[in-house]
Amino acid sequence: MVILEKNVQQAEKDIAIAIGRFAPRVNLNVSYNQYTYDYAKSGTSYFGSYSLDDRNDFWEIGINLQMPLFEGGSRFYAVQKLKQERERLRHRLAQVRQDIQNGVNAAFMNLQEARERIHLAESSLSLAKENYERYKARYRLHVSTLADLLSAQARLTSSEVNLNQSLLDYQLALARLFYSIGEIGKR
Repeated sequence: MVILEKNVQQAEKDIAIAIGRFAPRVNLNVSYNQYTYDYAKSGTSYFGSYSLDDRNDFWEIGINLQMPLFEGGSRFYAVQKLKQERERLRHRLAQVRQDIQNGVNAAFMNLQEARERIHLAESSLSLAKENYERYKARYRLHVSTLADLLSAQARLTSSEVNLNQSLLDYQLALARLFYSIGEIGKR
């Protein structure tokens, strides 16, 4: 999810850069030039001789303005494409957040359900113990058969298995809840 958030931020920066390309570019050029020509001979003319040596110092300052006029809307459509990509990333981020929220809710509901199954299994085990003790006493008094006693013992064992399974389901549901809220796997 953090990666998606960073991708959305990057898409917003890309849009700002693309929009900035619509602005004109202004360049300022400043230069100082110095030319010196030093000739060994002097020149002659009708008026006499003169020096061919020359020295020129001058500054140049220029401002350049660039603004693309005829690009066929390519910059506009590039911005539109970046905006669509940003919206796709935002939608994906919202979807991931919703999936995480649904996962946390489902894990919490499973935890509550497992807790209720533990209470039911405990009460079922309590009844199975009472039933077993009753059949055990009846068997000692020769009022019930060995098959009845073994059946009560099987129900007791089944109730113990159900309780253990409910406890295991609770621990698994708790682990899934911790995983869905991001508490497992941090280390």
